[in-house]
Amino acid sequence: MLGPLPPSLLFLLLAFQAVGASGEESGPVRLNGIWGESVTLSLVIPSGSRLDNIVWNTKSTIAIVKPGKEAAPQVIDQRYRERLRVLDRGYSLQIMDLSQEDTGTYTAQIATEGTTEPIFQRFALHVYKQLTESDINIIPGQDSVRTVNGTCNVTLNCSLLWGGEDVTYTWSQTAESSVVSSGASILISHRLGSGVSPVTCTARNPISNSSKLISLQEFCEGFTSTGFPAGSSSPATYCQVKGILLLVVLGALLAAIGMVHVLTRDKERLD
Repeated sequence: MLGPLPPSLLFLLLAFQAVGASGEESGPVRLNGIWGESVTLSLVIPSGSRLDNIVWNTKSTIAIVKPGKEAAPQVIDQRYRERLRVLDRGYSLQIMDLSQEDTGTYTAQIATEGTTEPIFQRFALHVYKQLTESDINIIPGQDSVRTVNGTCNVTLNCSLLWGGEDVTYTWSQTAESSVVSSGASILISHRLGSGVSPVTCTARNPISNSSKLISLQEFCEGFTSTGFPAGSSSPATYCQVKGILLLVVLGALLAAIGMVHVLTRDKERLD
């Protein structure tokens, strides 16, 4: 458990909170962090300044550092316990084992000797996950498979299974070896009977990218090269089958009408 703060540090913390944003402010400096790794918040100190203390804040105060000493920072927010290190004799703060929850704005309130107002420096930290092929999900849009004149048209949607910020998508086709579309969705055509026609979705975030390839054939395999359902070798055959079925239905209907007519006539004779 963290013991009570020394009176001098407690006074300093309360004083900084009372000062608020009245001191100089710089930034924010954008930093991209990688999930599970570490990031360093490095301060730029005005030449000739002698630092007294640095209070690091995010949504709350997380630590107090005494520059010039190699001692561990005074951790205030227990979510950062065992995850903070002081570098460069206290002028840099390293956050380890990053997670999505660490995304946010970090402010260093720097107290210098000879002045009552702190200097503020801010860092906008964004934590991203390294993308892998298994993170990418490609599915057809609902009722998106259409066939016209022997061509199968498919709308495909690309996304990350776990979501994510600042993600962009591009589509490429192996045959063209170039980007054919930008965005999460694409409408693409496959000539039935022409063999495998793969397409690739590439997902990117600021620290990584990954791709996944998929064949249009698996969405169009229920159709023949004529555009008719599998099992029909030609449009003529398909129409012949439909014609025979129609004749069978009409014949059964006429037979039923005839049977009703005969029964009605016999009943009238008996009456």
